[in-house]
Amino acid sequence: MKNKLHMYGYFYLCDMGMEINKQTEEDHFLKWIDPTRAIENLFHEHQSWAVN
Repeated sequence: MKNKLHMYGYFYLCDMGMEINKQTEEDHFLKWIDPTRAIENLFHEHQSWAVN
């Protein structure tokens, strides 16, 4: 019997309030994309489930 790898995913729901801080890392940014496009680029089933 082969060893199985169990993938765990943690998902959080938040309320995007007002901006309280300026960006601190110039090479990191948040880019919102269409959920359908996101699902097409996700690998694990639980990730797609979370986007839906």
